Amino acid sequence: MLFSIDAVFEQGYPRTERAIDVAQAFGIALNTRIFKVLDGVEVNIEPGDVVYITGESGSGKSILLRTLAEHISKHKIFGKVCIADNIKIDEDEILVERIGSSTDEAIRLLSSVGLNDAYLFLRCYKELSDGQKYRYRVAKVLARGSRYGVLVFDEFCSTLDRDTAKVVAYMLQKIVRANGKTLLIATAHDDLADDLKPDVIIRKGYGSRISIEYCRR
Repeated sequence: MLFSIDAVFEQGYPRTERAIDVAQAFGIALNTRIFKVLDGVEVNIEPGDVVYITGESGSGKSILLRTLAEHISKHKIFGKVCIADNIKIDEDEILVERIGSSTDEAIRLLSSVGLNDAYLFLRCYKELSDGQKYRYRVAKVLARGSRYGVLVFDEFCSTLDRDTAKVVAYMLQKIVRANGKTLLIATAHDDLADDLKPDVIIRKGYGSRISIEYCRR
């Protein structure tokens, strides 16, 4: 399915005394500026695709991800969209108690993202490291998978060391493919292609620069 995407926003500047000092010192104007992040970008995405959006920080990856998810959500063929960042997690929740419909399912989900230590099963979310918290969030998304057709992750695995990030990426793409889900991820890291095995790679540059590669097998 072909999606045509535009994203334009305005940026204004304060007119405080110090802002005016900076403008005068560096010879810049404080007028509102128009930025084109996406200019008629056409992306072909099919249900079940793994879409890997990468590029430098500040290049507009998150805007592209959110816009793409919004467009996809309007087409029933893809199913409902689950955005990982929208999942609420209680700081005091015990991992094995708040995921899955049974103990066995909870252990399976936690183990699938590398949280496979019995002591970890019994810990509270607030006691986890940043990397463990991220993996738990991935597990929570997977636990909701039956209700959603599209899983969306921004800043994917950004808090994980690279070896762990690759393991999680490989595990996640295997699970979504086995269950016919569409996966959209955005990250500044460009080293996950071998593990994600994406169907679509989008490299977002600054401004409206963008390149799209299709790798469907």
